[in-house]
Formats: sequence, structure tokens, C-alpha cells
Amino acid sequence: ISGGPVYVSDAPDAHSAALLRSLVLPDGSVLRCEHGAKPTRQSLFDDPNADGATALTLWARNAVTGVLGAFNVQGARWDRATRRFVAAADGGPTVGADLRPEMVEGLAPSAQRGGGGGSGGGAEGEAAAAEWVAYGHHSGVPQLLKSGEQIEIGDLAPRDWELFVVAPLERLGGVAWAPIGLLGMLNAGGGVEASALGRGFARAPQARARVRTPGTFGAYCSEAPRLVRVGGAVVPFEYDASSGLLRVDVSDDAAEIAANAAAGDGEKQVRTAEVAVDFAFGARANLRLRQQPKRDDAPNTVEVTNVEVLNRIRSLVAPPVPRVGLGAFGHAVDDAEEVE
Repeated sequence: ISGGPVYVSDAPDAHSAALLRSLVLPDGSVLRCEHGAKPTRQSLFDDPNADGATALTLWARNAVTGVLGAFNVQGARWDRATRRFVAAADGGPTVGADLRPEMVEGLAPSAQRGGGGGSGGGAEGEAAAAEWVAYGHHSGVPQLLKSGEQIEIGDLAPRDWELFVVAPLERLGGVAWAPIGLLGMLNAGGGVEASALGRGFARAPQARARVRTPGTFGAYCSEAPRLVRVGGAVVPFEYDASSGLLRVDVSDDAAEIAANAAAGDGEKQVRTAEVAVDFAFGARANLRLRQQPKRDDAPNTVEVTNVEVLNRIRSLVAPPVPRVGLGAFGHAVDDAEEVE
């Protein structure tokens, strides 16, 4: 997450292929942060090498997300006589760390980016307070955080570490969305170049993200998607309802190639793909329809489900037309009879 060049100094035949795959994409490009990593303000007057209690905490930013890192470097000190770092004989103590999304300076929460709704989200006013999603590289589970809440890291063994993607949470039409990035990469959030939550077909919530390829794109969704498209083609996906983690495999077949003229990269070709996630109409929001009472004692409202509302509207406009899509785990579903 340093934002600078990454080099490998391992001896021949001593490389870790798994580590290299988490650093470098198949085309040889590195998911680097936009600038150099900086120490968090809370750690400026700590000594993470020798005080025996604190971890080195750093922050950096990507195009859409932020990065927070915690590293246990206790027991390592600079020896002026030998002019090199010297490690403690016992390896150093175990330490913990408390991180907050606001430590990523300059990363605007959804409440400051138009109300958390992408196109049309601000008018609905669903994101009155700043909300975030933090995703740990080792834990692999997204956490929902409000402004001021902390990510608690219990025990970091000597030379242990953890990295978190920090993404602003957006809300629209009963759906909460936050892009995480390419899962399995050390700087996962560096794989997201753009993201927005807006309205799609029939004004239903739709999230769009432009991501680097290839890899497994991950995002937080409060509701299960209706379907997912990559490069315009419907693809299978996995959704964990308990954690809200969405997984989508993004291949080079759906990638678009564009020249990246960033400093130091020359005219290097960057492969990206657009991921579109469609959600059900009125997700998790039961609608109330007014009707004229037939009797004096009849109620003047009737509770109907989202499926009943949409099917009733369809029946008034046109007869149902069969439409086959892909379900949450890739199986075919027919939503002509019922829309979920």
C-alpha cells in the first residue's frame, strides 16, 4: 500500500507464488494506491518499534476506496553501530489496534457525496449519517461501521499484520451498497476505478462499478441481487446473506482495453470491465395501496407484497412475457410468474 514501486528480492526458487499473485495481476500490473501510505494521526507520537503496546497503523487512498493497515513491528530497532535493523530475541510482544474509517483522510463518506444514492440518491435522503464498510484481507468478512465506530484488532502476533478496504456505504430504495474490490489482492480496493448506486430498469435500484480484470470482484449488498451483468452479459454470482458479501468472477473476455497515461506507466494498456448489479423493485419495503372501502367497517388500506404490486402493474400494462435469468447461484429462473 506504499503507492511506490514494488520489487521482489527473494533468491531464485524461493519466491512465494501465492504472495506474488496477491500483488500483481496476470497482465503484470500492480494495484497501487494513489499516493504513498502515511501514518495515522493517532500513531504520530507512538513508538511502534519499542513501546511494547502499539502497532504501526497506516492509511492510503484509491480512486473509490481507502486502505487501513496495522502492522506489529515491535522488537525491531535501528542499530546505529551496525547500521541495520535488529530484531528482539524473543520476537517482540503481541499488540492490538483500533482503527476508524475517518483515519483515511480525504475519503468522503456517502453523506457528503450526494446523500448516498449515486444518481437520484440524494433526493431520497436515505444516508443522513456517514456509513462505511470495512473488509479485512485475512478475515474476509465485511463490517458495517457508522461515523466514530472502530475496527478492533485483538491480537497481532510479532510481524503479523492486517489490511482493510474502507468503502463509503450508499443507500437507495432499501438497498445498501459498497464496492470492495478484487478479493484476494492485498490492495483489493485498488481494483475499483468507479462505482455508483442509482436507478435501473423500472426505477429499481442498480449498482454499477468499473473494475480491473481478471479477478473476483467483491462488494457489500444489504439485499440479494436479482441478476448481475459483466460487460452486458448476465453471469452467475454468489451472495452470502449472513455477511452481505457478493462475489462475481470477472474475466478478461468481458474487459475493455484503455490506455493509462499515468506518470511512470507510459501508455500501458489497462483492462477493465463494467459490473452492473440489479436489485428487486422496492427491496425490503412493503408498499401500501389506497383503495375505497366497500363497507363502513372495512379498512381503508391493504398490505400487499412487492411481488403482488409488480405483477398487478404488469397485468394492467401487458400480459406477462416469460423472461429467463440467472438466480443467485447461477441456476435459471423464470420471473414471468413471480419477481423476487
